[in-house]
Amino acid sequence: MSAGSEKDRNPVNELLAQYVHKMNNAMLPFVLELDDHLESIEKYTLLEQMKLREFDVEIEAQMEAIKRIRSLISKKSTNDTA
Repeated sequence: MSAGSEKDRNPVNELLAQYVHKMNNAMLPFVLELDDHLESIEKYTLLEQMKLREFDVEIEAQMEAIKRIRSLISKKSTNDTA
């Protein structure tokens, strides 16, 4: 049975998939712009550098959370640890 079959679709997985998709789309422009700023971080003040680095840490944490939520979609039983 294909991954997109009716049997595989359920409201919970749909909700999780929508969240992952929307968060990825919302974050992408900021991730790309942050990368640009980090490439030339030396042109910023020490305070701005600290803010950019902290923002980078927060973005990484959000990306990890999205990965964990994405893994929930693939769980098929309560025994899955993926």
